[in-house]
Amino acid sequence: METVLRSEEQGYLAVTEISWMNSNPPEELKQFWAEEYPQMQEIESNLTLINQAGYRLVDYFVLPESAWWVNYYTPLEQKLITLSQKYKDDVEKLAVIELHQREIDLYRQYSTYYGYVFYLLQV
Repeated sequence: METVLRSEEQGYLAVTEISWMNSNPPEELKQFWAEEYPQMQEIESNLTLINQAGYRLVDYFVLPESAWWVNYYTPLEQKLITLSQKYKDDVEKLAVIELHQREIDLYRQYSTYYGYVFYLLQV
C-alpha cells in the first residue's frame, strides 16, 4: 500500500488495494503476483499499515467479483483478442497481451484467493 501524504486538516481518504483474501493461495497464483505486484498483502496486514500511518479505519469492504468482470476483465479480454490479431508478428507486444490474458485466466480460476478492497480512512 502506498504511503499518502496527509494535510493537517481532518478529512477522509478512500483507497483501493489488491489484497489476499486467503492466507494460503496456490503456488501458481503466489508466483504470478510475486512478479507482478510483490507488495500485495492480506487485509489484516493492510489494516496494520493503515494504523501505523496514523489513519483511523472507518470501514472497508471487498469489491464484488462483478466489478472485475463487468467493468474490467470482460472488456479487456475482448480488446486482447483484437490486439493479438493486430500484433501477431510482434513478439514483445504479444508477450504483454499474453501476460494480461494470464492474469484474467488466473482470476477466473482463483478469484476466491484475492480481490480489491476498498478502505475508507479518516485523517
